Amino acid sequence: MPLITRVHNYQVDKMNKARMLSVRPYIRLSEKDQGVVYLQSGRVWSETDGEMKPVPDWALKQINKLSREARKKVDLPEEGEISFDKQKPEPKPVPIETPTESAQSSGDSGDMPHATPAAISLADDLGLDIMLITGTGANGTITTGDVKSAETAD
Repeated sequence: MPLITRVHNYQVDKMNKARMLSVRPYIRLSEKDQGVVYLQSGRVWSETDGEMKPVPDWALKQINKLSREARKKVDLPEEGEISFDKQKPEPKPVPIETPTESAQSSGDSGDMPHATPAAISLADDLGLDIMLITGTGANGTITTGDVKSAETAD
């Protein structure tokens, strides 16, 4: 059975205090000479390029061998053959609302940026604030390459 790990998403306010927003499980899959992929929130992510489209055949074979429990934890269908050919439509952009006075006074600074699990882990290991890194992956996702670039920029 694959190891199911959790990513903790935090928000840091203006006072540099962090609060946990969510905990999302992910599964790390690897194949010799093929690389590593992560399953999270019903999607497949690479270590460096963000969300993977198309998903490699070796990864699909491993994904389809996962137990019902493992599939459920990472928001994949619990039964049947999984195919990522028909991707979910991209969500429509939501207009950003101006924070209310109560939100401004409480120090809220917005949502956690999208980042791959590997990028979050690397930023944490390097002591970098993920909130300050600009993502270059799909839809602005922060990748390990972005974290490495931020480390060399410091």
